[in-house]
Amino acid sequence: MSSADLGQTPEFRLSNTLSPATKSGLLNLIEADQADLVVTHRHLYETFTDPHLGLGTYPETLLQSSTRPLLILPHYLDPGFLPATEKLEDVLVISDHFSNSDELINWSAKFVSDSGSLWLTHVESELGFNRYMKAIERIPELDTDIARTTLRRELLHESNSYIHNCKQQLSRSNPALAVEVLACMGHPLNSYRQWLSEEKHEMLVIPALGDDAFQQRALANHLAEEFPQIALLLV
Repeated sequence: MSSADLGQTPEFRLSNTLSPATKSGLLNLIEADQADLVVTHRHLYETFTDPHLGLGTYPETLLQSSTRPLLILPHYLDPGFLPATEKLEDVLVISDHFSNSDELINWSAKFVSDSGSLWLTHVESELGFNRYMKAIERIPELDTDIARTTLRRELLHESNSYIHNCKQQLSRSNPALAVEVLACMGHPLNSYRQWLSEEKHEMLVIPALGDDAFQQRALANHLAEEFPQIALLLV
């Protein structure tokens, strides 16, 4: 998909090629096209067997190597395929650090219906927090109890502030859109498993592109295996 401005009517170009000889051949094809968004489905060029087998070889290659935003739909034989091609009513945005995530929010808002729900979520790693605390406990000059309370509050403060600011702005531009906030400290994979099981989310938006996003790509892979009916937008 290509458009100078996502607010304009996009131009769609269909690439109906046979399976490339190599995975690098697929990447070269995409990079040469200069699209703003690449849209594909799970198990591209592969026989569809079990939806819980992950994304498939070629989409996985795109996830690991593409520099362009990537929308991966359920396989076209999966019941979740058709709903994912329509205007979505429930989109969940995942980020490890929401500060400076305007592009992530903008992409997400483009896919959700004006009367739908947009979930802005953040999970601060409790494992990381405990590692910081073990280091602090070894410094006798620091009060451990005060440090624990203050550090926990500050680690969540930046993301919470950004999320609530986005909610206010989105509410002004689209009053009918329900913007929900979920932020906590815990284990990211377990937290998202719980949230995805409790609500009928139709798309996950994850900042999984770039050399420094390997943890988010790993999270995307885990969630793709467990929730094959949900579309993935990777930006």
